[in-house]
Amino acid sequence: MIERLLFLLCLTVTCPLSAQEQSIKEKMYLSAYEYVIKDSVNVDTQIYVIDSIVDLDRFWFIDLLKEYPKELELAKNHRQNKNFHWDENTYSPMLNSLFSEKNKGAHMFLMFSDIEDNMLVAENIIRKRRNGIWDPNTDISWISRFTQGYSYLFIFNDDGSIKDVFRQLINYD
Repeated sequence: MIERLLFLLCLTVTCPLSAQEQSIKEKMYLSAYEYVIKDSVNVDTQIYVIDSIVDLDRFWFIDLLKEYPKELELAKNHRQNKNFHWDENTYSPMLNSLFSEKNKGAHMFLMFSDIEDNMLVAENIIRKRRNGIWDPNTDISWISRFTQGYSYLFIFNDDGSIKDVFRQLINYD
């Protein structure tokens, strides 16, 4: 009986924290999205958000993180900590629910990484056309071939607000 009560007590204490963490993550993704669509390079551009978490690289930003020693060290070690293995894209119910309105005529794809250590990478890539029609293919290996876009590194405060953002022009292949 005591074990059961302790179990229920643990559930009631941890569940709100989990919901709060979920809420902060949602705030981070939404803030990043708002930042990207308002960025001067994306004005009047329609953007289609990919509904999967994509393993995006922080390496592009190492030279820009000198004012953030902790984040610089994490970015430097990101590849090594993953043993230089990139994870497969993972469908995200959260991203799908946050950005469920698909913009079929969008000119750009926006991909998000997972949020780790209060950092998030987002990449905005020009969408390809086939026979004059926007290609519906969202396979990351396909859409990132022979194109360019912008990569953003967001650093967040613990409350989910944006602390700083860095942007880099990326040329693929």
